[in-house]
Amino acid sequence: MQTRREMLAKMGGAAGVAGMIGAGFFSPLLNGEAMASAKPNLKAGFPYEYAKLDLDEVAERAYWATYEGHCMYGVIAPIAEMLAEKVGGPWKSFPVDMFRYGAAGVMHWGTLCGAVNGAAATMYLVSKDPVPLIDEVYNWYSQSSLPVYQPVKPKNPNFKIISTVSGSPLCHVSTTKWCNESGHKFFTPERGDRCCRLVADTARKTAELLNAQLAGSFKPQYAIPAAVQECRSCHGKGGMLENTNTKMDCTQCHDVEPDHGK
Repeated sequence: MQTRREMLAKMGGAAGVAGMIGAGFFSPLLNGEAMASAKPNLKAGFPYEYAKLDLDEVAERAYWATYEGHCMYGVIAPIAEMLAEKVGGPWKSFPVDMFRYGAAGVMHWGTLCGAVNGAAATMYLVSKDPVPLIDEVYNWYSQSSLPVYQPVKPKNPNFKIISTVSGSPLCHVSTTKWCNESGHKFFTPERGDRCCRLVADTARKTAELLNAQLAGSFKPQYAIPAAVQECRSCHGKGGMLENTNTKMDCTQCHDVEPDHGK
């Protein structure tokens, strides 16, 4: 595979670069917003076929896959495994182990929860229109009381795992809120089982949304909440500050003064 340097040399150095920019070669890099909102031609770049999956089987496999490889792996590995069994093709050699990096908000950095990270990766692989699906699963994760999944064969049948509403797709927020409300510390078997069940819920939701889109019955429900829109009116595109771009609930991490923005 030739390097970018070699490619540019063949195209005539600076003249080649100018031609590439003029042709829009680097436009996704120069225009992040356009790149984020574009509907990719996934059929050309990602030959991964999707077929309807059994939701209960997805969830149970995800529960145990999370014990094996953590949260992001726990979502995408069972779906890839089931699709390898069902449709074959490139799924049979799909490198699922690479998604172990998403553990605990990417190698325990506590950022984006691996469950929704895995959901988004899966959706981008198989959907022609993944963005509405991603919005749905992120909003569902943030606003639902989770986990609700009851494993067919739980690792420890004596665990009583409570459900909480994270209000955020971030690992740190989600796990800390659960620990505070459940009374369990982070490095306990109970918290580990809670996350395995949460991943099972998320993998099930991922397959549910993909099944619906495949059947033509998916109808987007997500809309950016009014409170977030209010923040974006100042901090988002065209606003007075224009210093951020987010769909998350800003007040989850930021205190807002009563007269803020006035």
